[in-house]
Amino acid sequence: MVWLSLSARLLVNVEALNMAEVVGNYTRHRRAPIVIPTDGGYRVIYVPAISGESVAHGYQAWLVHEARSRGLPVCDLCAREEFIKRGTEERGRVRDLGTADKYEEEVIKSCVVEDVGGFLAPTQVPVKRTSRFMVSYVIPAIEDVKASTIVPQLHVRHAPSQVAGGQQAAGQMLYYVETSSAVYTFTASLDVDGIGRKSFLTVKYVVDSVERRKRVEAAIMAFYDILAHGLFGAKQSRFKPHYEVLSAVATITHPNPYNVLAGHSRDYISRVAENLERFKELTGSKALMGYYMKEQIPKPSTPIAKEFSSLEDMFKWVMDEVLKMSGLK
Repeated sequence: MVWLSLSARLLVNVEALNMAEVVGNYTRHRRAPIVIPTDGGYRVIYVPAISGESVAHGYQAWLVHEARSRGLPVCDLCAREEFIKRGTEERGRVRDLGTADKYEEEVIKSCVVEDVGGFLAPTQVPVKRTSRFMVSYVIPAIEDVKASTIVPQLHVRHAPSQVAGGQQAAGQMLYYVETSSAVYTFTASLDVDGIGRKSFLTVKYVVDSVERRKRVEAAIMAFYDILAHGLFGAKQSRFKPHYEVLSAVATITHPNPYNVLAGHSRDYISRVAENLERFKELTGSKALMGYYMKEQIPKPSTPIAKEFSSLEDMFKWVMDEVLKMSGLK
């Protein structure tokens, strides 16, 4: 199993990337409870958050773009960024296990998004494919949680003048949209070996190595698209956030999976390097690590960690090493 894991710290100002509800003329930002340490133990606080579903939607939208630019198949619904994932499939389409096995193969071959992102068909024999990519919620880094806030912004919606009570009145309405600013962190993982391979009943690659390489490249580049430029979430047209990647780390392991630490502490990259060395010794796995940092945080001292001067250089290295470790280069 070739496993890619990513984590990053992001400085995001004035964002409305994930709104949870509307009460009257007030639109609230999503919040989530987190546990933070205190002098005497721990306590729960509520912080701004961006859901994993929101990040996953952005990832799959860019996966569509990356797949089509490589001439890979994408189904009509996914091409429209409507990720229903076979949720409206006819119940009688799959009636037995043999048909279910063939059905998964057909879907994998016909749509890269459902290959990488999984699907669930509510047929007579339900067919489920687990997503090959995983993402966390985006939440404020615990060490910098005091530097996060949610504040409502006042706006006015204007309509043409109306006649009210015999007099002309302006058709205006005040409304509020909560915006958040924080040093955010999140993690993501990719089961590289699972791309292009069916697994519902039988485990077998169903696309050739040339197409599989293109699918792996598309899956990795979609991570770059959302991470480097913040291309995920809602309200991008009028609340496009001030977004900057402060630091990022990537690990590639085989055959055992390894998930990096989220960037809750400023020494997270050093901790990942030390932990990955111990993981490599314990499991005997191949393990590689690359990182990028713009902020002033501790650098790892172990030889396993490779530093890059830009996020683009790091992803170029990730792509090259993943393809080599997967036998696709």
